[in-house]
Amino acid sequence: MDERTAVGKPGAICEALAHLFRGNIKAATLVLAGDPDPQSGELYFALHALQVDCALIKLPGERNPGARAMEMEAALAWLKRTLAAPAER
Repeated sequence: MDERTAVGKPGAICEALAHLFRGNIKAATLVLAGDPDPQSGELYFALHALQVDCALIKLPGERNPGARAMEMEAALAWLKRTLAAPAER
Protein backbone atom coordinates (compact mmCIF):
# COMPACT_ATOMS: atom_id res chain seq x y z
CA MET A 1 0.00 0.00 0.00
CA ASP A 2 1.31 3.41 -0.99
CA GLU A 3 1.23 6.08 1.76
CA ARG A 4 -0.70 8.40 -0.57
CA THR A 5 -3.60 5.95 -0.56
CA ALA A 6 -3.59 5.69 3.24
CA VAL A 7 -4.32 9.35 3.94
CA GLY A 8 -7.86 9.97 5.12
CA LYS A 9 -9.08 6.37 5.02
CA PRO A 10 -10.20 4.86 8.34
CA GLY A 11 -8.04 1.89 9.24
CA ALA A 12 -5.58 2.57 6.43
CA ILE A 13 -2.59 2.97 8.73
CA CYS A 14 -3.36 -0.36 10.44
CA GLU A 15 -3.59 -2.02 7.04
CA ALA A 16 -0.39 -0.35 5.81
CA LEU A 17 1.58 -1.35 8.92
CA ALA A 18 0.41 -4.93 8.77
CA HIS A 19 1.25 -5.09 5.06
CA LEU A 20 4.64 -3.37 5.26
CA PHE A 21 6.06 -4.77 8.46
CA ARG A 22 4.27 -8.11 8.90
CA GLY A 23 5.13 -8.31 12.58
CA ASN A 24 8.76 -7.25 12.24
CA ILE A 25 8.33 -4.24 14.55
CA LYS A 26 9.67 -5.21 17.93
CA ALA A 27 11.00 -1.98 19.49
CA ALA A 28 8.97 -0.35 22.23
CA THR A 29 7.28 2.69 20.73
CA LEU A 30 5.94 5.88 22.30
CA VAL A 31 3.45 7.73 20.09
CA LEU A 32 3.20 11.43 21.01
CA ALA A 33 0.36 13.24 19.28
CA GLY A 34 -1.44 16.52 19.31
CA ASP A 35 -5.17 16.47 19.81
CA PRO A 36 -6.99 15.86 17.52
CA ASP A 37 -4.83 13.44 15.52
CA PRO A 38 -6.76 10.32 14.46
CA GLN A 39 -3.78 8.80 12.66
CA SER A 40 -1.81 8.56 15.92
CA GLY A 41 -4.60 6.44 17.37
CA GLU A 42 -4.54 4.18 14.33
CA LEU A 43 -0.76 3.82 14.61
CA TYR A 44 -1.06 2.96 18.32
CA PHE A 45 -3.76 0.34 17.74
CA ALA A 46 -1.81 -1.18 14.84
CA LEU A 47 1.31 -1.49 16.99
CA HIS A 48 -0.77 -2.91 19.83
CA ALA A 49 -2.30 -5.46 17.44
CA LEU A 50 1.23 -6.49 16.45
CA GLN A 51 1.93 -6.99 20.19
CA VAL A 52 4.51 -4.20 20.29
CA ASP A 53 5.08 -2.59 23.71
CA CYS A 54 3.60 0.83 22.98
CA ALA A 55 1.86 3.80 24.52
CA LEU A 56 -0.10 6.73 23.11
CA ILE A 57 0.09 10.15 24.71
CA LYS A 58 -2.32 12.76 23.37
CA LEU A 59 -1.16 16.27 24.08
CA PRO A 60 -3.40 19.33 24.21
CA GLY A 61 -3.57 21.28 20.97
CA GLU A 62 -2.46 24.40 22.82
CA ARG A 63 1.33 24.45 23.15
CA ASN A 64 2.13 26.28 26.37
CA PRO A 65 4.87 25.72 28.97
CA GLY A 66 2.56 23.52 31.06
CA ALA A 67 1.80 21.28 28.08
CA ARG A 68 5.50 21.01 27.26
CA ALA A 69 6.27 20.02 30.87
CA MET A 70 3.51 17.39 30.73
CA GLU A 71 4.99 16.01 27.48
CA MET A 72 8.46 15.77 29.00
CA GLU A 73 7.19 14.09 32.18
CA ALA A 74 5.23 11.53 30.15
CA ALA A 75 8.22 10.78 27.92
CA LEU A 76 10.54 10.38 30.93
CA ALA A 77 8.06 8.04 32.66
CA TRP A 78 7.81 5.99 29.45
CA LEU A 79 11.58 5.75 29.14
CA LYS A 80 11.98 4.78 32.79
CA ARG A 81 9.39 2.01 32.44
CA THR A 82 10.68 0.80 29.07
CA LEU A 83 14.35 0.80 30.02
CA ALA A 84 13.78 -0.88 33.38
CA ALA A 85 15.06 -4.40 33.79
CA PRO A 86 12.37 -6.94 32.78
CA ALA A 87 12.04 -8.14 36.41
CA GLU A 88 11.17 -4.57 37.50
CA ARG A 89 8.31 -4.11 35.00
